[in-house]
Amino acid sequence: MCRRISVRLIVVTEKGKRDNQKRLSVVGYERFDYKDFLCMISEKEDFISDDDYILLAFREKALLFFCEESLLKAGVLRKQIIYISEWDGIRVDEMKVVETYLYNACHYDRILIGMSHLKDGIRINQMRGNNHKIGIPSIDIYYISKIVQLIVNKHRLDGCRRVVFELPYYIFNWDLSRSKKMAERFHIAYYFGEYHHLGESDGGQMWLRHMLLLNSIMKRQMIQNGDLEKAHFSLMTDRQIRQNKMNKGENVFKCLSTGIKSVPIQRKLCKKEYKVWSKMYLDTIAENRTEWNQMIRFLTKAYPDIEISVVVFPHNPYFIKCHTDEIRKMRSVFYKYVKCNEKIKVYDLFNYHLPCWCFKDECHLNELGAYIFTNVLNKKF
Repeated sequence: MCRRISVRLIVVTEKGKRDNQKRLSVVGYERFDYKDFLCMISEKEDFISDDDYILLAFREKALLFFCEESLLKAGVLRKQIIYISEWDGIRVDEMKVVETYLYNACHYDRILIGMSHLKDGIRINQMRGNNHKIGIPSIDIYYISKIVQLIVNKHRLDGCRRVVFELPYYIFNWDLSRSKKMAERFHIAYYFGEYHHLGESDGGQMWLRHMLLLNSIMKRQMIQNGDLEKAHFSLMTDRQIRQNKMNKGENVFKCLSTGIKSVPIQRKLCKKEYKVWSKMYLDTIAENRTEWNQMIRFLTKAYPDIEISVVVFPHNPYFIKCHTDEIRKMRSVFYKYVKCNEKIKVYDLFNYHLPCWCFKDECHLNELGAYIFTNVLNKKF
């Protein structure tokens, strides 16, 4: 049972914005539309106490500054105000999943590490052999390296024969800490206590400071039996890891029908410009190259006989058609740096032909696509 601490968190959002309260297991937070909230604090002088914190969840900076100024005029202290624009996007439900991933890694003879392409695109129970999947959305080489170091140093890989990295072509051009995705993936940085480039800008410093403050509030609310280790950033959703079941024919047809219906949406996503594909970040590429080389050296020194594989997952054929130049450039960067050791074997399945209805969007496989692609990898391995 959780015991309630006296702190109160008040979330203030724009009118009409969807709130995730129904899928959060956090106790003790209240949510208000900003207009209603400002009227309330002007009418009730004692509505806000010194132990309360107010989280302003706005994308619009003008609205953020307006609410902050109104709160300060009403006597609210600046230290009580938290700014998190992506309230709906804060997803720390995978904190426990990360812990489980890393703790169990030592019990398998093949470990797969990668991004959301791996998470969505492989049905681990369908793979031959004794496999363990660590698929964390938006993860970059910096945090992949942290995972490898933690597994080797803490949990050991004595029984592991092969480590498989799922890496897209753009992986050397990708830095999670410098992207907007960090709002959704903050749990990764928090878990390792490593924030990389997040705090280098003034805006990043403020965002990081407020996220850590929000975390401390959640800890005070959700401490279980005095065990701080179980209170890790306790903004957890109720979402569970589901095992995809494709054994029955009706499930195949259902997935096929869903995939076909999503094709028009996929085409819009495939046409979009993605900076990680279209723009070269030379500093990021140089840094990731160094990080990748060091990680591979660390892994091969600890386990000289271990096999290392890299898999490039397929992308939506319509995305490939719309972005040929960007793909060619990123593929060139990828192959320039990925094979830094002769032990690395690359399985490049980027152009493996899967129809559009096997994808959720421009790059993530749906359940039907995962079912098919897992069989492809079984043959490769």
